[in-house]
Amino acid sequence: MTPEMIRAEYPEIISSEQVRQILGISKRKASWMLNNGHIPCQITDQPTHRYKILREDLIAYLNDREIHPEKYNVPNGAFSARETMRPVEAFPMVLPQDFREWLEDEWYKLPDVLTADVIEKRTGYTKKTVLRWMRTKRLKCVVMPHDLVTTKEWLVEFYCGVGYEPRYMCEKHKKLVRRYLKER
Repeated sequence: MTPEMIRAEYPEIISSEQVRQILGISKRKASWMLNNGHIPCQITDQPTHRYKILREDLIAYLNDREIHPEKYNVPNGAFSARETMRPVEAFPMVLPQDFREWLEDEWYKLPDVLTADVIEKRTGYTKKTVLRWMRTKRLKCVVMPHDLVTTKEWLVEFYCGVGYEPRYMCEKHKKLVRRYLKER
């Protein structure tokens, strides 16, 4: 939800329930975020309608979370019934513009035309996953007599766009992004 949409749909002072709906999180997590100062608010002693949040404070939080996601990590397992959780690694929501150039330099030795087998070896994603991307047209491709192929340029475009989903990246993809962020 964009700041303009939030301003249009919500009043100047919003409730924790509205914060929860905007962020798409549980009541428990919203309460934790408000109590721990992630989102500035006024906390009253009332058992209901306990929090008063300025709409602009929520928008400021969303903007800052885009720039500094690592500041807003929550404790591992805090909102899960599981006893142990893997640590959540913070990656930027959107990659900087120069990532494309960096990736083109990184993959300069790759051939111009790529099969799913070559992509599997280079990226760490399974051939089945790569073929699914091609069949669903998430990764541009061309149909050959007995294979689907893509280009190096299309693969770079995919990695910089719809293929960049931090929650679903394989370990090799994460290592690549970590290296880029470290070298920047």
